[in-house]
Amino acid sequence: MGSKSRSKGKLAEQEVVRLCREHGLQAQRTWYLAQSPDAGERVRDVRIGSRYYQVQIDGSGFARIYRELDGVEGFIFRADRLPWLIAIPFQAYLGLIAHHHGQGRER
Repeated sequence: MGSKSRSKGKLAEQEVVRLCREHGLQAQRTWYLAQSPDAGERVRDVRIGSRYYQVQIDGSGFARIYRELDGVEGFIFRADRLPWLIAIPFQAYLGLIAHHHGQGRER
């Protein structure tokens, strides 16, 4: 991975952590796991509370998800024979988990 991609990824991870903290949630980048011999740990970019998440930015590949979210609260989808997934705006997700954990500020 080139330095431009690493820098873009780092900035994205930092933004996610900042947004979480603005909602009163504990969050941190877990960049130190990138060198782990365990492939499952290498995709853990940030920790929010006790849960790990991967952070990705894509120029156009995710555009369809944004189109599907137009005018709705969430986009529920799945590929054949795979588990259901849901896409919701990150700010909405942060509000949900902050409320669930009693940590968030009212918005």
